[in-house]
Parts: sequence; structure tokens; C-alpha cells
Amino acid sequence: METKHSNTKVAKKSISILLSVLMVLSCFSVAFPTIAKAAATTQQINELKSALAAFVNSGETGSYSVTGNMANGNYHIYDNTSQGYVYNVAVKLAPVFAGEMSTATGSGYNWWTLMRSRIKSLTGYSSGVGATLIDNLLPVISSYDYNNKYYQESGLWGSTPSRALTAYGNLYVRVSRTVNAALMSYANLSQVPNNLDITFQYYCDTAEPTETGESGSWYSKRKWRREWYAFGSGLSYGVSAQDTTTAPKIKAAYNHFTPALVGLSTYDLTVQYNASTIASLINTNNSYWSTVNSLTTAIKNKFFTNPTVNDIQAFMSRAVIAQQVISLLPANTWYQNAMAAGYDPQNYSQMTSLYSTAVPYYNSLNGASADAKAVLTTNYLMNLTQYNAWKEQLFDNIQIYELRELKNTIDQKIAEVNQYKIPDEQYPIYKPRVYFGDANTELTNTHLDVASGQFAGWLSAIGTYQQENINQVFPEGTGYIQAVLASINYEIQVRNYESVYAQFYEYFTPWFAKDLTEVNSTYIIEKLYPEVIAKQSAFNTQYNNAVNILGQEAVNIIFGTLKTDIVDFIDKMHKELEARITAEVNLAYSYYTAFNQITYQNFTLVKDAIGRVETNIYDFLAPKAYMTQDTRNKYNALFGTILQQYNNFVNTGGFSIYQQQTFDGGTGIYYVRTPMEQDLARTTEYRVTEQRLLDTLNKLDDLLQSPDFAELVGLDGTVEQMVLDLLADELFSDKTVNELVGLLYPMLVEMFEVDLIGSIPSSIDTGTIFGSVGVSLRYTPRELCNTIGLKVYPDQFATLIDSSFAQVKNELASKTSWTPLLDEDDNLNLNWGVDEAEGYHAKKARFMSAVDQALRGVLPLFRVLLCNYTWSVSINKVGYGEKDLGFLGSIKINVDLDLTANGCHGYINTLAPILETLGCSPSLIRNASQIQSASTSGAIVNAIFEPIIDFVENKLAKAPLNTFTEMLPNLAYAISFGRITPLLENLATSIRYKAKTDVLGITVFEDSYPINAAEMIDIEDLGLDLTSLNGLLRGFLSDEDEIEEGDNGTPTPPAKLPPLINTGLVSFLGRLEIVSSVRQVSKTGLPAGQRYNIKADKADVFYYLLTYLIEAIQDPDFLESVLDFFG
Repeated sequence: METKHSNTKVAKKSISILLSVLMVLSCFSVAFPTIAKAAATTQQINELKSALAAFVNSGETGSYSVTGNMANGNYHIYDNTSQGYVYNVAVKLAPVFAGEMSTATGSGYNWWTLMRSRIKSLTGYSSGVGATLIDNLLPVISSYDYNNKYYQESGLWGSTPSRALTAYGNLYVRVSRTVNAALMSYANLSQVPNNLDITFQYYCDTAEPTETGESGSWYSKRKWRREWYAFGSGLSYGVSAQDTTTAPKIKAAYNHFTPALVGLSTYDLTVQYNASTIASLINTNNSYWSTVNSLTTAIKNKFFTNPTVNDIQAFMSRAVIAQQVISLLPANTWYQNAMAAGYDPQNYSQMTSLYSTAVPYYNSLNGASADAKAVLTTNYLMNLTQYNAWKEQLFDNIQIYELRELKNTIDQKIAEVNQYKIPDEQYPIYKPRVYFGDANTELTNTHLDVASGQFAGWLSAIGTYQQENINQVFPEGTGYIQAVLASINYEIQVRNYESVYAQFYEYFTPWFAKDLTEVNSTYIIEKLYPEVIAKQSAFNTQYNNAVNILGQEAVNIIFGTLKTDIVDFIDKMHKELEARITAEVNLAYSYYTAFNQITYQNFTLVKDAIGRVETNIYDFLAPKAYMTQDTRNKYNALFGTILQQYNNFVNTGGFSIYQQQTFDGGTGIYYVRTPMEQDLARTTEYRVTEQRLLDTLNKLDDLLQSPDFAELVGLDGTVEQMVLDLLADELFSDKTVNELVGLLYPMLVEMFEVDLIGSIPSSIDTGTIFGSVGVSLRYTPRELCNTIGLKVYPDQFATLIDSSFAQVKNELASKTSWTPLLDEDDNLNLNWGVDEAEGYHAKKARFMSAVDQALRGVLPLFRVLLCNYTWSVSINKVGYGEKDLGFLGSIKINVDLDLTANGCHGYINTLAPILETLGCSPSLIRNASQIQSASTSGAIVNAIFEPIIDFVENKLAKAPLNTFTEMLPNLAYAISFGRITPLLENLATSIRYKAKTDVLGITVFEDSYPINAAEMIDIEDLGLDLTSLNGLLRGFLSDEDEIEEGDNGTPTPPAKLPPLINTGLVSFLGRLEIVSSVRQVSKTGLPAGQRYNIKADKADVFYYLLTYLIEAIQDPDFLESVLDFFG
């Protein structure tokens, strides 16, 4: 409720006269009082003094805070004192403040400095915390005073000026106290109103009634001031906020907790309330207690005296105990009734039903609070000791019943199992078995597993019962059950290790019986030995585990001698390998010690024998206690000093020291050994002469071409036809053509895409002030190849293929990359029609035509390699770059590419010497002039294959033995002294490429790509062993390379190697001569146009071959290989 005091208006004339008088008097320094008589009453002033004194003496002078400001209209003082001292001062200040503002306009105490001084003077608080509080209750708005006034007026006639304050409103001071302070202001709860005054405020309007603006009559007639206490403005004050909830809640709680209610005992509560009503009472108690408990201690002690707060808390605790007692009464009653009724110890379902209820009821009763137990015991006759004894006896009766049933089941199962137990008198026969039966009959493994689980489960179950109950049912203990379980588990382990033994036995027994001489060394070392060692480790683990579980005696019976047998087999493997390496080393060493040096007679024998020494055996056995020291010394010598002697001999030997070797010593008479048992020998003397050997050689050639020989060895035609068929099968094939295409074309694609185009940089450093210039390619690798005349991409290559190869042409035309044409092994499988051709001549013609087609895409390179053709191509503007130079204009760069490959005499210096050495017709071997004029792929193909095919058709096929003996020394020499690979090295060139700019002549990059036949052609991949005649012979007589493991995983036997051919000796069975040759470069020291030739002494060569064959065919494996070859 607010009160308004308006200042009495005084006529303008009276005011003017009064002001004039005051001004005149002030000029004469007349001592008039500055403050007139106060308008506030003495009582109001005294009440204000009392309120200030209470505040000052409260000890809580700092327990208030000021927020906001007057200009914004949110000035607020928060009183946090316990008794609301600040609030009380504000309430008492307001009427004094209002009274002091009721003086005449323009005079009196209407400025803030004067008002503060006036209040302080009236109350006597001119300093200290009281004065500070007065200052806060009379806040300052601005620095304007009576002599320095502030007004806000409009700028135009008739308009309303803006207010001077930021907040468009009145000047407010608000003071709030706490609810607790408000409550503490009353003597008792009955005096407390429901609505508690919380916030008190006083304020005044800021509008001024002046009608004429300071600037003239045409300005606004209304002003707004910016300060308090001017022009007699009235002050309004009163309560602005109340608390309407706290007092009613406290009164409600007080009315609930009556002395009669709070005085009820726990037992009274259990009698007067049931489960539902006691819960409701507790909820109500808690609700009202939350109100009481939120009050301060001072308020609780002031308003709650009968009953006290402690009384209420004790009552609430008794109510909770009563609730627990009420909830437990059914359990207590149940126990009393059950004990009175009793039960039948043989009625299992009745006992378990009672026990299932007794346990939770007892736990709930026993878990009750001590107070609840006391009420139950005193007032409701609860006896927990009796209850527990009755419950435990019930439990014992249940366990005894269950244990008896379990014992019956166990005893029955023991009787069932013991039916199969081996009698003691038969145990020695069957030990370590305990029970009859196996995996399929009688007491099976499954039966044992089930029984073991059952007995283990039963023993575990028995262990959960109380010992006194176990003793009552099992007076002699449960040891007999454990004994049966132990027997069953022992039997399970015995059978398990019998199975383990069977697995190892199954693996090892075939190997124990295996003849290791029939297993190749690599298989033994790399597969069998590691596998056996792993098996042995696994076996030993199982063996040792079995010993720990079953004992050594039982293990000896189960595993027998298998453990030692494995050790013996491992030793057997080592000894077999030792025997092989010893024999191989001794053989090689014997060839050396026959002369105690490397000579013409033994240098290839030693080398080939060393080649047959299996070094993997030595490496395997070296760290082991195998191989004698003699074998180790010989091995080291062979691969050390002896091999070095061989290398020195080959490197320093050759045509310069050539010495012809003979078997007749120049006499023409050849040695014939003395006949031995089972020889077919003449009864008369027969002298073997050179002519007789040559006659025999010719007769044998005639024999080989006869139908009788064909019938003898089971040939479908003559040997001549067989040789031609072999040539057709091995050379004239789609595979040969595909290997050629697959080798060359993808390699050249990679060269252009990676090495050439990939080398062109994205920018070029000009080396001038122009800096770097970015470059863009104008050619793809495909376009570049096409431009320079190489058709190495499939679709480009297809354009050169004749329509007679339509299938190949179409398949190539459909692909832009070689990748889709290659299988998982990176092989081509194009159908050139060679395999489909019928007959030797048809195959030859198709093959020659197919190879012609295959070389067309790379013809320039073949002309370079074989025909001494120099290939040079220049391509302008492969790349282009341009750079803006600002005011200097721009720089433009074209990158030009030069490709060059110098020709080499690959045909006359590589292929022709090989053809000449074989004995091909000189008329078919092209000379330098002829090969250089070959400009088509067909011409090159004919130059290569015509001499070879003619040699096979007209010499080797018609007179194989004469031809072979004639060519053998030259071939043996070339092989013995490594003359073939150097020839391939002549078949080499480099494609050089250089890119430069047309402007400034900058070299962008320069490099070369080597093409070397010796590196491209892997002799081993071709299935040729050019290290000795023995390697060639083995290749001819074997259908495939030696393998270490068969298709079905079984090991292959060691290779059956024929006796060594003395390749070095054969190479000297003839006369060295110098003959004409088409070659122009020679590494033998001869001038161009000449070559060394070994004119074979065919009688000596034939004699050696006969000697070798007589020895070799004594080996049935070699004889079988020869017959298979011809067959």
C-alpha cells in the first residue's frame, strides 16, 4: 500500500518575492538557518533512529548488497541480515524522507546533498556504517544541484521532450529482506500472517509542471528533471512484494504434528494402522517434515516447542519401525502356524515347498531392525532362535532325502560300468586297458566320456551338501566313487593315447619301410626332414604327457619302440644323404686325381662331376655329426683350388693351344677290351681299324633309315621322319610365335611409356631470366610409336597382319593393351594356325609365315640388330610450352625428339657363326651384303631359318650319326670354352633418345634403352643346358625338368644320371683348321672372313661314342631313356 504526499503549490509571485528577499539577505551575509523546521514528526524520526541503532549494533552491518543504478530504474538493495535490519531502516526512512520533501518549491531541502545531510542531522549518524547506509538509501543520480540545474526540453514547439533518465519512468529505491527475517519479526507462529512483506520501495515522478521552456514560450511546456528532490515533488512508498506460500506451509506442518499424534508409541502405531495407512502416514510425515527441516534452527526453536523438532523426528522414526513391523507380521504368523502344524520328513515336495517359504521369511525377520525385532518379540511373540532351528532341521531333512536319492543313482551307475571292467586275472593280457570295449562296441569312448562327466558332476554335487548330512548318507565316505572316476579317466587317457599313437604310426610306418635311395635329396632336405622333425617334436610332447598321466609302463605298452624308431629314421636320412654326397665328391675328386691336375683329358669331366655334387646336401650336413673329414676336405678342394684350376684352364686355353687327341695313336688300330662274361664276342681275332669304324658308322646310318629298325624300336616311320616330326613339334608351333611376340612387344611398350615419355619433365628450366616454362605433351606413347613406325600396341600391330591370319588379326584389333591378352602366367595364347596345320611341310610353311607376321611391328629393330641398319627418327613438337613474361611478351618452347639406334652385324657375327659351327650349308648363310639388303621381315626370317631347316632336313635327318659325329667336336669345343653366350652379346644395340627445345637449344633429357639378346634370352628358360654335352644329353632324354615332388605330393626319385661324357676330350677329337666365314668380328684373333673349324676325326669320335654307349647302356635307366626317346 503506497501513500502520496503532494507539496503545496505557492503562487509564482510569492515565490519570486521570497527568492528576492533571500538573495538580498545573502548579500549582506545574514545568518539565516539553511534548513527550515522538519516536516517529519518526532515519532517518525525516533523510529528511524531506533531502526538505525538496531542495524549499527547488529553485528551484521555488512550483510546487504546494492545492485543496479537509479538512471536505469533498477536500483535495488538486498538485505541479508538475520532480522531484516536494513529493511526496517528503509521502512522507517520513507515517511521521514516524504515529510522532508514537503517543503515549498524552490526552497528547503530538495536536493540530494541537502537531503542526505538533513537525515544524518536528524538521526545523528553523520559517519560510520549508519551514514553509509543513509547514503545507499538516498542514492545519487547525477552531480546536478540547486545552483546547477538540469532540464530536458523539446526542440520544437508542441513536441514532448525526451525524459532525462535512461529508463522512461520514475526514480525508485527498492529494499528486499529474506523470508526468514520476515518470520523472525513475529513473536509466535499465530501472529505470522499468511502474506509476508518482503520488498519495500519509495519513488517519485520526474516530470516537471513548468509550462514555458527555458528557451522561450514557443518551446515545449513540459520538462523532465534528472535528479531527486526538486520543486517539491511528492514521494510515494510502501510494500511492493510479498511471500504468500511459506507461512501457510509452516502452519500446515505445525497443525499436522500434534502432541497426540507425535506421542503414539511404535506398538500403538502397529495397532492403529495397517500397511496402507502407515505408508500414507509416513509419506505425509515426510512431506511436512521437508517444510520444517528447511527452516533455520532459530525459527524451528521459536515456533516448534510442543512438540519439539526432536519429538517429531523420534515420532517419524517410530512410524518407519511400525511400518516394518506391520510388513513382517505375516512372516511371523506363518512361522508360528508352520511350526505348530509340522511336516512329513519323507514328503520331499512338502519339505521343499515349506523351505522355499521359510528361507525368505526368516531372512526378512532376521534382517529387521533391532527396534522392529524388539516390538515383534515383546508384542507378537517372535522367537528367531526357534524359527532358525526349525528351518535348519527342515534343510537337513531335505539334503538327506536328496543325498539318498543321489547315492542310489551312483551305485546303480557303478554296477553298470563294472560289468565291463577287466578281471584282475585277465588284466596282464589287456593292460593298460581297464575296461573291455573300443570305439564302437561294449563300453565305447562315448560311454566313457558320458560316465566321466556324470561321476565328476555327482562328486561335485555331493560336495555342496553339509558334511554331517553327507556322513549320514555315506557313512564310509565317497572314496569308492572317486576310485571309479579315476579308473574311467585313466581308461579315457589310455584310449586317447592309443589314438595318438595310431596317428603317428600311420605317418611314420610307410617312411620306415621306404627305400630312401628312391627319394631325391631336395625332397629329403626341404620337405621330409623338416616334416619329420616337426612330427617328432609333436610326438615327444604327446609321449611325455602320456608318461606324466599314465606312467612309463603303460606308455611303453602303448607306444612300443616308436620313439626310438623315429630317432633311427632321422639317422637313416642323414646317412643316406651322407652316402650320396660322399659318392658324388669321390667321383669328382677321382677325375681330378687321375691326372692330379686339370688337363685336356679331364677338365670337363671334373667340372661336370662337380656340377653333379649336391651342394645342398653338404650345407645340410656340414653343421651335423655326419660326413667324414675326408669327404669335407675333398669337397672344399673341389669347390676351391680345383675349380679355380678349371677356370684358369678354360680362360687361358683355346684354339691357340689346340692339340688333337686320338684313340689310335696315329696307327689306325683301335683298342678292343678283353671279352668278359656274358659278352657276345667273336671266336676269331678282329682288328678294329679306322676304316672299319667309318664303314660301321655308314652302315648304322643306313640301318636307322630302314623299316627293320623302325619296327624294332616301335617307330611309326623312319628315323628321318622322326627327326622332322621332332622339329615340327618343338619349333613349328603357335607357342614359339607367341613367346617371340610376348617377349618383344610388351617390353617396347614399357620402354616408350615409362623410360621415354615418362622422362619428359612437366617444366623446363631455360637457364635464363625467363625461368621455368611448363610443358604439355602433344603425343601419347601410342601416337609416338605409330609416328616412328613401330606398331607395338595390339590394335596397331593388327594393321600389319595379313587376312590369312584373321583370328589373330581380329583379336589384336580388339585390344589397346597387351594385358588382357596375357594369361595368369603372362603368356600369350594367340592361334596362329601352326598347330592346326597338317603334315610337316604345311606346319613349316605356316610357321615361317607366322614368324614373318610376328616381326612386322618391330621390323626396324630387327633390321638394326641383324642387318647393320641404322635407324634414326626425328619428331617435332613432342611437347609444347608457353610462359607469359608480362611487358616482355611471352616465350614459346617446342620440345623435339630424336631417336637413334646404330645398326650391328648381329646376323653375320652371331647367328652365322652358330650356323657354320653346326655345319649348315654355306650357300644358305647370308653374307654381309645379302643381309643388309634384307628390308622385309620375311627376308630376315628366311635368312635365319632356311639354313637350320635345310641342315635338319638334308643332313641330320638323313645321316644322323655321320652328321652328329662330324659336328660334335665343334659343338663340344664351343660348349667347353663358353663360346656361345659371347656370340649372343654381339646381338645388341641401344635405342638412344634425346629431347631438346627449338628455342635456346636446351637439352630436356638424353638417355638410351639397351637391347641385348644375351640378357633377353634365358638359355635355362629354353630348357637348354649349354654348359656341357651332358646337360644337352640329359635335356634330350628327359621329358621334363627334374621335379622334387610329384603331382600327388609323393617324392620323385633321384635323377638317374647317365655316365659323364668327356666333353673336353671330344672337343679335341679332330684337326684344327682355318676356313672361310661370313663373320666380320672374331674373338679368336682371326681376321674378318675367317673362322676356326675342328675337322672331326669321325672314327675317333665314333669310337668314343661307342665306348661311352657300351658303358652307359649297362645302366637300365639310361637304356630305357634312349628307347623312350626313339619311341
